[in-house]
Amino acid sequence: MEKRYYFDNTQIDANYSTIWYGFLIYDSSKNNISITENYYQKSNSILDDLLCEICDVNFYINIINNYIHISICQDCKYYYYQFEKDIKNVIKEIENKFNVTIESGEFNAVECKYNGNQYKYTITKNNQNIILKKKY
Repeated sequence: MEKRYYFDNTQIDANYSTIWYGFLIYDSSKNNISITENYYQKSNSILDDLLCEICDVNFYINIINNYIHISICQDCKYYYYQFEKDIKNVIKEIENKFNVTIESGEFNAVECKYNGNQYKYTITKNNQNIILKKKY
């Protein structure tokens, strides 16, 4: 008798829900303007709107010292190729809106499936060029 499992007849989608978390480090010393916890109350909706407008997803945002922590749960569909397309625009817009310089960052992504792919992105800047490196 052939054993059948509950997943034998399911359709497999190539895109899996993905958990994202990471941070961007900014420098505000050149302009004496910073996104601090005091300023966070005013800028929270601006930053939320900016990310939602560019990425078309709502993120959890927390700002501590010079770190902008950004994360998302698996309920939203946001894939690695969308992140790669959007992150440079996000960085440029944050720099323009808040008059700060994003120095570097790091993001991790984990696909929600058995033996799901895990991605690690490092963000650095060389002059004005944003460099995005991806590791599996």
